[in-house]
Amino acid sequence: MPPGMLPLSVGAMPRAGFVDPVMCSMVVPGSVSSDKGVDINVMNTILSMRRSCVGVLLLCGIFIFSTARHVVAADSGQKTAGSHASEAKAPDKTGPKTIPELEAEIRKVMQQCKVPACGVAIVTKDRIVWAAGLGKADVAANRDATADTLFRIASCSKSFTALAVMKLVEEGKLHLDDKVHDLIPEIWFKNPWEATDPVRVIHLLEHTAGFDDFALKDYLNSDPKPLTLREGLDFDPGTRVSRWRPGTRYSYCNSDAAMAAYIVEKITGQKFEDYMQQNFFNPLQFKRCSYLLTPEVQAYLAQGYHEDGITPYPYAHILERPVGAINISANEIANYLRFYLDQGSLDGVKILSPESIESMERPSSTYAAREGLLRGYGSFLCRGYYKGHPYLGHIGFMSGASAYFTYYPQDGIGYAFMINASNGEAFFRIKTLLQNYCTGDFTDATPVPAPIPIPRSIVSEYSGIYEPIAPRNEGNRMTDQVTGLLSLSFKGDSLIRKDFLGGETEYHRVSGSLYRKQDDSHPCLALIPDHSDGTLFQEMEGPGEMPTYRKMSFWRLAVQFAMVPGSLLLMASSLLWSLYSVPRNLLWKKEGWPALTLWLLSFITVLSLVAYIILMGDDFGLAAYAHLSFKSGLLYLSSVVYAMSAVAALCYAAIYPWIGPVRGVWWYNFAVALASCAIAMYLAYYGLIGLKTWE
Repeated sequence: MPPGMLPLSVGAMPRAGFVDPVMCSMVVPGSVSSDKGVDINVMNTILSMRRSCVGVLLLCGIFIFSTARHVVAADSGQKTAGSHASEAKAPDKTGPKTIPELEAEIRKVMQQCKVPACGVAIVTKDRIVWAAGLGKADVAANRDATADTLFRIASCSKSFTALAVMKLVEEGKLHLDDKVHDLIPEIWFKNPWEATDPVRVIHLLEHTAGFDDFALKDYLNSDPKPLTLREGLDFDPGTRVSRWRPGTRYSYCNSDAAMAAYIVEKITGQKFEDYMQQNFFNPLQFKRCSYLLTPEVQAYLAQGYHEDGITPYPYAHILERPVGAINISANEIANYLRFYLDQGSLDGVKILSPESIESMERPSSTYAAREGLLRGYGSFLCRGYYKGHPYLGHIGFMSGASAYFTYYPQDGIGYAFMINASNGEAFFRIKTLLQNYCTGDFTDATPVPAPIPIPRSIVSEYSGIYEPIAPRNEGNRMTDQVTGLLSLSFKGDSLIRKDFLGGETEYHRVSGSLYRKQDDSHPCLALIPDHSDGTLFQEMEGPGEMPTYRKMSFWRLAVQFAMVPGSLLLMASSLLWSLYSVPRNLLWKKEGWPALTLWLLSFITVLSLVAYIILMGDDFGLAAYAHLSFKSGLLYLSSVVYAMSAVAALCYAAIYPWIGPVRGVWWYNFAVALASCAIAMYLAYYGLIGLKTWE
């Protein structure tokens, strides 16, 4: 399979519990477990690929209707209910007003959602307002959680890597524009644009190098050795291929953080963990925070649990530790938040300069950032706005653990929490409680500006249908091209976005190419004037979600997608037709064995495709796909059998054109065989025929 290819799923919305782990992204309630404590970073990507075939089947009918609706109503301007994800909900002014009330509400959520333990911290620049451990760190041992209990924070670990890079920049040992290949030529990656657009350090920090994210075997590797950072990077280098010009589009990739950390090792001559301990963990007054599972960490660590709050996960030894391996306590993450609020200092001790912190907080390398869009992903920090108040932070998820930290630099307040269970519902509810408590008194910091007129040239240039073109994994592209479609149209001084799966959002022009949502004071969308990659726009859709969309022609849309739903519907109809034609041939021998042979080939084709889809939709036992096993072998075999039987059916229909007394029956059989080959070609184009998940 292509480097970085993972089993498939439907689009951007993961199934309940499959949250985008080591990335700053949206979460949905619930959780699903695998056999080996898989980092839930894998979940959104795995499911985002594994259900692609299922998604195409379910969406083929919807697509035809929806596409027609978008094309016909592109300029109607009618407002429909719903919109795509917003960054924050309005505060609940009836919520907790004191720390004891807040603690009681969090404990209530923990009890209702079966979350054993939670670490929580609320801080200002000068003090820790509240740091606590609630519940049981270890259910079987009946060990209570305290403010010193260590929790796994998964992808929140990446922000520490950015600190190390910025310290070297301050010392003049590194520059953000340095070419990565010049710094670490021994680490393999491929960039077809290296001569004109090289991968630079800043591209690693902002996820704009264009690499595929980890492959399945990377996520499932849990070697307790532990591996060196170089060994981790050499484990599966094939995913590190730039798919577009670096420094143009955002696409979350775990390898970016590992490569940045290796640069730190190379320059300093120290193990990354040792460098972090000396230069950050010690001055931040961390007592036990660690990337490694040492005996001391084990004694203080909160055991991770499945959604039932009882079944434990084994400790996952992350392949490349800077990506998401930190274990940290509520007291320690409280100091981490205070460090950011004091712009690089803690209790009067300067660790980084304010200029370095500000640099981390501002996106700079995407098309949208160059147009002046401040919302986005900075140096391993997500930047958003709530009621005009800027906030920074990150989210982290892995099997048996969830974490979130955020701070409002202008308001001097920050909060964080960590839980030891895979439970998206609990995560959202606790996050909302803390947000409402800390920001409930916020007023609009910036008045909503009046709309600016939109030039006619913009209307004609950017109206149309768009597809997402920067998937996290290349294997997601097929699904994204179906589920991620949307249209842009203009009505008066408003830009209207209509999503393929429903929902409409209105934007107003702020300045130049930047647009804000109707009731928001800060822009979140940029129309890109650089047309070297086509007519594009980029939008900050939610924490850590900044897709790039490209305008596509209606005829390409029609050809590309009418083929897929039409072919699938035609294949499905052959099963219904067989209920009539097979008994007719067996009992009355109307068309004879040639017709039965053609039907048998078509039946094998459909049956193997169904088997392939079922295996793709298997949410459990993910570890079986990371190596050659019965499941992974059957997945491979079903795809090959499908392609071969589809070709055989088409050849048979072409060789025996006289099958059946009715010419229309032959044309129908030929069309079914042709449709099967079309789907096979479509899957093969995306590397899904002969898919070897263990490579």
